[in-house]
Amino acid sequence: MHLAYSYKACNAPKICRIFNEMGFLSEVVGDEFGIAEEISVPASKIIFNGPYKKREHVEKALIKNILVINVDSKEELDYINRILSKNAIKGANIGLRVRPSVSYPIAPHFGMDEELILKFAKKVIEMGANLYQIHAHIGTQITKLELYKELSEKMSNLAKKIEKEHNIELTINLGGGFALESTPEYFSRDRIPALNEYSLAISSGLNEDKEIFLEPGRTLIGPCAVLATKVISIKRPRNIGKIAIVDASYFDILSSAFLSHEVECISSGKEELLVETDVYGSSCVSADVIRVGAYLPSDLKEGDILLVKDAGAYSINISSHPMRPRPKIFILRENNEYEEVRRAFVE
Repeated sequence: MHLAYSYKACNAPKICRIFNEMGFLSEVVGDEFGIAEEISVPASKIIFNGPYKKREHVEKALIKNILVINVDSKEELDYINRILSKNAIKGANIGLRVRPSVSYPIAPHFGMDEELILKFAKKVIEMGANLYQIHAHIGTQITKLELYKELSEKMSNLAKKIEKEHNIELTINLGGGFALESTPEYFSRDRIPALNEYSLAISSGLNEDKEIFLEPGRTLIGPCAVLATKVISIKRPRNIGKIAIVDASYFDILSSAFLSHEVECISSGKEELLVETDVYGSSCVSADVIRVGAYLPSDLKEGDILLVKDAGAYSINISSHPMRPRPKIFILRENNEYEEVRRAFVE
């Protein structure tokens, strides 16, 4: 099984470099191809996905002979064919992104239906390219193990059909979407599986031994970061209960709109008694709620410091506060020294 770090979860170059140094492959979409180039990821470790790929990046990827480009549409495949012809490139690794018919609402703009995959598999081979893998990704924060079994079953059967028709051997890429164990969705009663349970579910759906690729993002980087924020006021609105307003915002951690991030007060000398407190952000947006029902010290006050946990995924690279600078980012090294990754700035 091959693991690729999914850059879209947090594509700060210094973070991506750490995962590269740890031996992960690099799964990039869109302009993230340029980040992989910037940090000198070897071509043999890059998986290029997504419905949008700059044409100059596609050409570079083909000339450099990256691990695989997973094609998302007929138009993209036609363009790749022209590039291969223009540069007389043979044997480039091409994958096809599948929109599998599983018991989950997969967005219609990702990938191609299985009938088209069969048609385009033939075209890839006729282009003189190497049909390397079929790829699918069903969503994010998926808690139902049976979906992964169903997905691996569908993809395994499709691969077998293509392999038999063209006398080739394919790899299978099942994307990511694994749920963060410590940060469940609001109001969800689903048990969040451990990572080894996902692996077992995937294995149980395969009809034969296959080379499998996975592209985790949230589960790798999510627990690695906290959002530090300061309490600016305490309120007790009628019919609501206690709320704390902080200087951060849900714009800094957009996943707080659907995930119940744990919030901890790290200020010293606080009361041991914890009371239910809703944590609101500092923007003038009604929906700016960072956590409903956090348990925080009963004597919480202005100036206290809170940590919002599991803040590493889909926050650092997509936060966009409309009323204040985006926050600084630091890496804490093993020697307890801090290294600045990004300065605060206004967009």
